[in-house]
Amino acid sequence: MTDERLDQILKQALAPEIDESDITIKGKARVKAMKRNENRFVKSGYRVAAAIAGCVLLGSVSVYAACNYFGLLDFSKGSVEMIPEEAEGLIEKDIDQTATGEENNVFDCTVKEALCDKNTIMLVFEVSAKEKGKYLFVPTDAEESDDMGEWSTHSGVEAGEYASENNLTIACIGGGIINSEELGIASEGLDFRSVSDDVMDICIRCDKENGSNEMDAKLMAHARVLPDNEVVRSTFAFTMEDMSTANIVGYTATLQGEDDIDYTIDKANIIQTELRTYLDVTFRYNGMDGITFRVKDAAGGIIDTIGGTGIETNEDGTYHERLTMNKTDLDNEFIVEVYDYEKNEVYESYVLNAK
Repeated sequence: MTDERLDQILKQALAPEIDESDITIKGKARVKAMKRNENRFVKSGYRVAAAIAGCVLLGSVSVYAACNYFGLLDFSKGSVEMIPEEAEGLIEKDIDQTATGEENNVFDCTVKEALCDKNTIMLVFEVSAKEKGKYLFVPTDAEESDDMGEWSTHSGVEAGEYASENNLTIACIGGGIINSEELGIASEGLDFRSVSDDVMDICIRCDKENGSNEMDAKLMAHARVLPDNEVVRSTFAFTMEDMSTANIVGYTATLQGEDDIDYTIDKANIIQTELRTYLDVTFRYNGMDGITFRVKDAAGGIIDTIGGTGIETNEDGTYHERLTMNKTDLDNEFIVEVYDYEKNEVYESYVLNAK
């Protein structure tokens, strides 16, 4: 199946709840990138997490499959997106949900866990076949030739081969939050874990743009049943609770050297919650593509970013971008570089000092 045909099928599954301009599904490319435009909504498949975390993440599948339960902590183990110990107590379970659409005859869906602050949403939902022993559930963009070890304990076996040997019908499972504009969601990523042949757990991780207090979410799960690519779906609503606290520290920015590309940082804030560390940057720039910020500690060590909002325009003509990091204790001084990720080149460097 071509990437174009896969895009068409999945957009059909999500319509009309999500406008086509708001979603990009990368098919076999699996490239998770933050688009620098006003409609940034990138959904990424199971291989995104594998590409970022390497064999460690995939190896964790067999460890947790034996207990037949995947929660947020299980998905985070071996991942670049960690859940700190102080945030574990904020994970919600036994979440009430209400069906908002038609029932389907293929699967049931349940939200298992959720964790959020005003800038990040993480949740796990489970899709379970109504008729047991009939289906093989695979990730939404998987193909019959894909190794099942990428999402299950059946390493070295192709999905199509396994389904044929066990007389199972393949159903490609996916889903997402469909009221993303209301929640201020800038980007969304998916990760998949097989609980059994016909039960799939899916982890959603979202970056929020505006620190919205809105936590009433609408989620849609869908299945594409092979070989006819018949699409069925269910939608339901649930409410998350933001139990986090935030500590905000302002920083001044001092340019080191010359201004080579007219990229000026005016101010920055560090926001600390139990879940994440965020860097809010207000700046002016010349519109160059491929430019982002890279964070370093005072000694020059790179601090990895795991997400962000992309560039937003402020009313005064300046710009704003929020970078998301795992929980990090930053000193009163650290470094922000104006960085071209396409060319792997640093144009400018700023020292940020706490006010």
